[in-house]
Amino acid sequence: IRDPAEEYKRNGRKRRTGRRALLDKFNLKKRTFLGPTSMNAELSLLIANQALARSGSLHFDPFVGTGSLLLTCAEFGAATMGGDIDPRTFDGKQGVDLWTNFRQYNVPFPAGIVLCDLSRNCWCSRPIFDGIVADPPYGVRAGAKKLGFKRPQQPIPDELRKDHTPGTIPYSVVEMMSDLLDFAACHLCMGGRLVFLLPTTDGYKPKDVPAHPCLALIANSEHKITQRFSRRLITMEKIAPFDESLHATVSEQLADV
Repeated sequence: IRDPAEEYKRNGRKRRTGRRALLDKFNLKKRTFLGPTSMNAELSLLIANQALARSGSLHFDPFVGTGSLLLTCAEFGAATMGGDIDPRTFDGKQGVDLWTNFRQYNVPFPAGIVLCDLSRNCWCSRPIFDGIVADPPYGVRAGAKKLGFKRPQQPIPDELRKDHTPGTIPYSVVEMMSDLLDFAACHLCMGGRLVFLLPTTDGYKPKDVPAHPCLALIANSEHKITQRFSRRLITMEKIAPFDESLHATVSEQLADV
């Protein structure tokens, strides 16, 4: 009869090591610099994982905000870059800013954060990034904006150009998604991934997911927010070289979100 106190030993092959401690490490309650839409730890880690953030890769967030997605990409070893049209990303508040978060978590600083507009992006038209991660702004708290004027404007005098802040106008979800997919098709390296959140309603149909001839849909997961509204975690992979004659197809149903 085997002694119940005897230790059991089993042989096996170790395949993975869990990293659940990262949920506590990136908990928003402990973060120094936050914005109204800073992404929670679990979702930002999932997105970085879906985007295959790893050592030797370069990942970009075109709506960087307070840097939630870049922080987790950097934690997985990726070099990072970001862009945002909102200058508050760079100015910070009460002595803290996006860079403070990178110091707090002791992860490598981004190679660069650029004040730019996705609809008029400043990047050269060639493959640069191994991954693009995005939580596009939509809704009441963080409605999307792009450069533009609601009415005709007079030319800005030369002496005022240095400190001039360009005007902005609303950026529709349909237009924003179209620009995001076109940007990814152009700037992702072959096999690179685009991972983003897509707002949907209870009337969602699979055809509502934006598409591009250069990008293949490889994952689509729903995150229920309310009975009517959801957001879906979309993962796409670049499968064909970029062609300027090809553009994204975006359902007009997204205009209702």
